[in-house]
Amino acid sequence: MAAALVGLGSNVGDRLQTLDRAVERLAAHSAIVVQAKSAWRATAPVGGPAGQEEFLNGAVLLDTSLSAIELFAHLQSIEQVAGRERLVPWGPRTLDLDLLLFGDAVLQTPDLTVPHPRMAFRRFVVDPVAQIAPDWIHPVIGWSLGRIREHLHTATPYIALAGPRSPAKSQLARNAAAAVGGVYLSDPADLSLDVPGGSQSAGPPTPHEIQFLELRARQIPRANWPYGTTPAISDFWILDSIDNAATSAAPASVNQSLATTMPCKLLVACGELSVIEAPPVPMLQIPDVSSMSALSELIAAIQAMEARS
Repeated sequence: MAAALVGLGSNVGDRLQTLDRAVERLAAHSAIVVQAKSAWRATAPVGGPAGQEEFLNGAVLLDTSLSAIELFAHLQSIEQVAGRERLVPWGPRTLDLDLLLFGDAVLQTPDLTVPHPRMAFRRFVVDPVAQIAPDWIHPVIGWSLGRIREHLHTATPYIALAGPRSPAKSQLARNAAAAVGGVYLSDPADLSLDVPGGSQSAGPPTPHEIQFLELRARQIPRANWPYGTTPAISDFWILDSIDNAATSAAPASVNQSLATTMPCKLLVACGELSVIEAPPVPMLQIPDVSSMSALSELIAAIQAMEARS
């Protein structure tokens, strides 16, 4: 048997009845045992068309002898029975069932990604799963669900866009800051110091890389953070110009600079940097920052981090 976490949501019709029936249908399967259910929580819709009704969200902890693919197919069949229609991204839903975690599996198919790629920065997901499985370790971030919840509730709202320097990435950060009433932080490093693609060596950082890092560190000071609870969005990540692994061999001044900077609440992996094997915080992937959906993805992620339940 494998443990699985499933997120549930509904904002169309009799939400409570729909969610309760979905749990009953899960429990009725001969290969599924429902071990725990969170409280249902009312949350504002995030992303999608304006004017949607409030959601009820929750989560269930399962034991199952089904594979992840088989469980996912069963979740889709339950959605179909409930009348789920996929007409508009993040649109109104009679029933939404998401396979969030399946043991410690990390899977990617054309139809299914586990862990769910957006779960770690959505409070309407993290709050209920942390209620029923606070010690479960997220297999990509390496944090417990309880720690992720604490991070979303307490971290300073600083969002860093990581990846190659580009006008499109800067514009994305600028537009997102304007849309959420936040502050845009531009990369302070002089272009002459730029090291395209980050550190190219396995050794200690070069003098230019160190200069680049120190300029960025002064832009995001942990002490006397000037923006309070206003979202601050930078078009850089402090380690963009330096190999993260190389910091262990770096001069003490580098690690001191890192220690004085504000850690980000959300890391946005942009462009070719769309896969970071061990992100230090919850991460959103935007492979194409110039796409029509990039801004809506980023705005929805910022709203989902702050959404109260």
